[in-house]
Amino acid sequence: MKPCINCKTPISCDLLEKCHDHDTVIEGPPLKSYILTFGSGHHMGPNKYKLNRCYTVIRAEDPNDAIKQMHAKRERKWSHIYETEEEAGVEKYGLVCIPFHEVLKQEGDNI
Repeated sequence: MKPCINCKTPISCDLLEKCHDHDTVIEGPPLKSYILTFGSGHHMGPNKYKLNRCYTVIRAEDPNDAIKQMHAKRERKWSHIYETEEEAGVEKYGLVCIPFHEVLKQEGDNI
């Protein structure tokens, strides 16, 4: 997360690069989108929603930052990281996007 230039509040939205309160660009290098996919054994929430045909997008400075954000949310309960939707097979395999802010830990895990 990057802080707002004006108020230094961390910007937590994974899709925006502007502060909601000040509509100012955040400090730091430009962020890039990374596509992170899930595997057949991955699920989330109390209803164990299956994630095997899903992916999420993380805005980060680099792949390591994207992985760090995903690990903070789900440890290693995800599959692969890609730089493009084409590499990830989004269209080819009909993957469904789950916004990163909606991704939950895998139920039963203590993360």
